Amino acid sequence: MKKRYFVLILLFCSVVYGQSLHIINTKDLVSVSKRVGLDSVLRIIRNIPVEALDSVSYYNLVKEVSGSSSSRRVSRFFTQYIMKYHNEIFEDDVYEYFKNDVKLIKGFKPRRYGYLPEIPDINLLAMVKYSNNRTEGLLVEYYKEWNKKSKEYINDYKKGEKEILGMKDMLQEPFEDCNKNCLKVLKALDLIKSTFFDSVKYKSHAKYLSKYAKRDLHLYLERDDNGSRLRNPVDTIIISGSFKTIADVDLNNSPKFKKLIRGYCSSYSWWWLVYNGKIAYLDVGYQSGPECGAGDLYWLELVDNMVIVHQVYEWIS
Repeated sequence: MKKRYFVLILLFCSVVYGQSLHIINTKDLVSVSKRVGLDSVLRIIRNIPVEALDSVSYYNLVKEVSGSSSSRRVSRFFTQYIMKYHNEIFEDDVYEYFKNDVKLIKGFKPRRYGYLPEIPDINLLAMVKYSNNRTEGLLVEYYKEWNKKSKEYINDYKKGEKEILGMKDMLQEPFEDCNKNCLKVLKALDLIKSTFFDSVKYKSHAKYLSKYAKRDLHLYLERDDNGSRLRNPVDTIIISGSFKTIADVDLNNSPKFKKLIRGYCSSYSWWWLVYNGKIAYLDVGYQSGPECGAGDLYWLELVDNMVIVHQVYEWIS
């Protein structure tokens, strides 16, 4: 076990992919996250619905959020869980997590082509769902910080009015993004029936958005399939011997397994097997190169002397 932790930590630190099948037990996820950070663990399991493998380990991993650094990956993981399952134990964690998020706003800088980060709808909906007597004050802080942020870019916005497309967008986008975030926060305040929301504030920001942007300005909760897509059987790997877990099977030397992942045998591909007993998800794909973003997710089951392989889904770059 110690050797496996060492190998995992080395992999996280050096980000080495494509050399062999990397295996991790769902029951080790929390321990590994304590060593290398929750964001690093979530990067590895980003395509894998761990909950379908091990709901207990998934829940324990969610509890690690309160002690982790804020990131978009951690935020998405946390909000997806708390929006799917209402658990009052997370009420204070929701407040504290997003309270820390407010502090990051002043440090945001425009990304390439001028864009500033947009507040994810699910973050605001989570605050609404877990609202208490502190939620209104928190949302008002969000609004004030983004409103203050917009003042940094108002002069660029005015300059952009005299420019042509391209330069115009780059100059005006940061100011428009700040106003869009203000509008989204006002929407959330309206949902909790806050008197801070009013049509005057709303219109003062909405006038800077295009008609299309204003039409699309609603808070949506994305559908979470959680691995529920049809698992189509694609192959059966016959094995010799008796094994307690799927990780004990030497898949690397199986011709059928090699055939299954033959399209991902390069120095810039990844192979991850996340397992719980006799079931596992196999995540393979490319992290760079001409096929960057392409990959497959498989569901594996160890049944007697067979490993049954189901394709969950595939995606292309």
